[in-house]
Amino acid sequence: MKFDEFIRYVIHPTIEPSSANVHWRPYNDLCYPCHIHYDFIGHYDTLRRDANAVLTVIGAANRVQFPTSDRDNQRRYRTSELMTEMYADIPQQHVQLLRTRVYGTDFMLFNFN
Repeated sequence: MKFDEFIRYVIHPTIEPSSANVHWRPYNDLCYPCHIHYDFIGHYDTLRRDANAVLTVIGAANRVQFPTSDRDNQRRYRTSELMTEMYADIPQQHVQLLRTRVYGTDFMLFNFN
């Protein structure tokens, strides 16, 4: 399946986020942030900083260190570069549907940009 086909599938009006595959369901359907009081919510784009903050809070920063490199990412792509490349050919209206109808609550609750 091509990425644009996947996007069309995810935004298709017959797909209910709560019945979608767990890997692309909205976080608020999976983590119940309105019902569970989380002490910390980290973001992938700040993963290293967030991990170090958690390690410090739990008192493990002097014994455990978050990995400083990703040995599996041999091409050394940054997520922002990959996202730009992947979404370059996706119609803006599809991106807007992802941001509003499909994942809109996640963008609001978790301060995504």
